[in-house]
Order: sequence, then structure tokens, then C-alpha cells
Amino acid sequence: MNPTERYLHISRLTAKLLKGEISPEEKSTLDEWVNEDNANRRLFENLTSSAYLERGLQKRNSYDSEAAWSSIDHKLEGGFGEKRSRFNLLKYAAALIPILIAGGLGIYYKMEEPQGKKNYVVNNKSRPESAITPGSKQAVLVLSDGKRVTLGSNQLAELSESDGTFLQPTESSLIYKQGTSRIGDNLNYNSLIVPRGGEYKLILADGTKVWINSESSVRYPTVFAGREREVYLTGEAYFEVAKNPSKPFIVKTDKGDVKVLGTHFNVNSYPDAKSFKATLIEGSVQVNANADGKILKPGQQAVINHSGHLSVLEDVNTDQVVAWKNGLIQFHKASLVEIMQQVERWYDIKVIFPNHSSSLKFTGKMSRNVNLDNLIEIFKFQGVKFRIEGKTITVIN
Repeated sequence: MNPTERYLHISRLTAKLLKGEISPEEKSTLDEWVNEDNANRRLFENLTSSAYLERGLQKRNSYDSEAAWSSIDHKLEGGFGEKRSRFNLLKYAAALIPILIAGGLGIYYKMEEPQGKKNYVVNNKSRPESAITPGSKQAVLVLSDGKRVTLGSNQLAELSESDGTFLQPTESSLIYKQGTSRIGDNLNYNSLIVPRGGEYKLILADGTKVWINSESSVRYPTVFAGREREVYLTGEAYFEVAKNPSKPFIVKTDKGDVKVLGTHFNVNSYPDAKSFKATLIEGSVQVNANADGKILKPGQQAVINHSGHLSVLEDVNTDQVVAWKNGLIQFHKASLVEIMQQVERWYDIKVIFPNHSSSLKFTGKMSRNVNLDNLIEIFKFQGVKFRIEGKTITVIN
């Protein structure tokens, strides 16, 4: 690629690095560029500093980033050519990168500001304020005899149940292989418990795939016998149900049930949540609460409130609903309290709001694979102040 293309490519890699979405190959390319000479290193250090990102955020508030790309790209390729110095290329690339990085990180806009002011707080420390890392693939398997097995990074051999079912644990998933139970046999039940700071994938004996979010658990038979396939959920999980018209699949929670034949859907039923939510991505499901029942179409969401009332929302942003399953933290016009409920579970922390009464609303998304300090820094750009003590974060304004 020519020098212009290379600098713009480096800017994109820098944004991906800050988002936590850079691949090993891209990281190697970026490292090679940084280590070429001191000028590259100084520019990189500037681009990844809080103060520089702050200026980028302020520019983004007043510029259209796509128009900025077009304008600067035009100047670089059409106005300078080979006669212009490397300094000019750096200068224009550097002018654009903070805007790009702010956009690439999904910088969160203030939707409401009581005083109509924009106050920004920037942390200029060269080291991160927090060493709290994101969650990982981890779970605890409870077998039918009560034995508990820790799953995740540890390498385990194949397990088996008394009914002949084989269990294959991997670093990120647990796979069941059909056992020998017959209809009428007593079923063996297992539970997969995902703690705070964890996520894990489960493949049941019928081929149904279940992605389990932090602080959630699923209880299920090792083999499905009888006329229905029933599992029990606490927390949040995403289901891709193996089709079997003669044997409906039912997800039971303490607030309501979801009945399907074969489809993709997300269920959020945390005990401390204000409501139960079942969101249909593909196919058809029936949601039941008390004596009421609703059949959903793709893009609809069933909501059961604290009193047990069932309602249906239309045209739900399904990408946002399943963002956690796709490795993202994503929200739209959400309060800081709502956002921190997700953050608490994923980073295994405690967030305290002693006197928080802000009406700020945030929209954005970023990778779930970044350290907590990167996420906190973004909210500091919006004027939110925090005190971090171990794994406890206090919002102090």
C-alpha cells in the first residue's frame, strides 16, 4: 500500500486496539510500525493517551466523521502526491485519528443534560487506573450425583453419567452426546452454573445450543425423554433449538415459560431484574405467564412485569439484545445505572450509586474483551466521576 493508505490503515488498527478487537496479525502489523522509528512511537503514544482521545471526542461532537475521512483522504491522495513530506502525511493522519478512534470506540453521547453543559473529565495517567479484566469462559457443572466440576481453561477428559450419556468439556463449551435412557426411565439432571465474570456454551443431547451469560444457570436432563424437552433457566441465555416438531422445547423460569419447536431466541430472567424478557430472533415461540399466552414473531419481545402482566413489544433492536452473546457491550439511550448492571456481572464488580441522580442517557457499543479502565474512561469523557477501590466502584456525582 502507498504511504497514505498505510497511515490510514494504522489509524484504523489503533482504533481496533483501543476497542479490544484487534487480531494477533493486526497487532503484529501495528507493533512493527510503532517500532520502526521514534516518530512513529511518539505519535502512537499520543494517539492512545486520554488527552488525545478527549480532543478527538470534542472534534467528533462537531464533525461528521465520514465527511472528515473523505476530506482528509482527498487532501492526502489528491493534494500532496509524492512531493509532500512524511511530516505532512503524519500531520493529516494524526488530525483524523482521534475522530476515528472516538467513532470506532462507540463514544457515548449525552442524550440529556439538565444544565445544557458538556463537562469532560480526563485522566492523564499513563497507566490504567484499574487492572480489572473482562470476564472469561468459565462455568461449574453439577452432575446428577451432586459432584461439581470446574470448566474453562483447565483441560478435562470426557465425563460420563450413569445413564450412559457422555460429556465432552472444552475451554469454552460443554457438549452432550446421546445417552441410553429410554422413555419411562428416571431422568438424570445436570446444572451448568456460570458465575459473575463468566460465560459458557452448552450443547444439549438433542443438538440444541445454549449460550449462557454471566451470573446465570441452566438445569436440564442429560437426555430428553417423553413428549417435551424442558430446561430451567435463571438469568440470561440465548437458545438455538434443534427442530423436533413432535417434541416441543420449553424454557421454564420463575416468571414465565417459552415454548418452541425449533428457533433462535434470547431469554433474560435475572432474579433482580424488573421484568422477564423473551426476544425472538428467528422462527416462532409462545410465551406463557400465569393464564396468559402470546405467540411472537421475529423482532418482537415478550415482557412480563413484576405483577405478572404479559405484553409484547414490536420492532425490538435484536442486535442490542444479543450483543452480549456476540462479544459486545451495547446500549441505546440507557442510564448509567442500567449500563452498570451489565458491567457488574461481566467484570464481577460492585457498583455503588450513593447520590447519583443524573438524567444522562448513553448510546454506544464496544468489545466485552477490554479491561474495565477502558470502559470507565469513556464515561469520564462525559463528566462522570468514579472512585475505584479494589473491585468496588463508587459513582461520586
